[in-house]
Amino acid sequence: MKKYNLKSEDDLFQIEVDALEAIRPEEFKEMVLACVDEFFDQKIYQKNLKDRKITPTEDDLETLAIDKTRDLLVYLQSEEEEK
Repeated sequence: MKKYNLKSEDDLFQIEVDALEAIRPEEFKEMVLACVDEFFDQKIYQKNLKDRKITPTEDDLETLAIDKTRDLLVYLQSEEEEK
């Protein structure tokens, strides 16, 4: 409003929210979270978490297996180097 000498919020102007995200990502994040937090209900969220049954997909299981195998390999290599 200062930049264009606008006297009130009723004057015509626009806000580029996507530009705000690019220029000031933390400020944008805080603004969005503040709006969401106003309506967020922790009790409802916790109830939905309990009610929801999460079944891992095959991709999830494959990724987990690869990660754990990689961790085991690193561990075994470090044990071998210590000998």
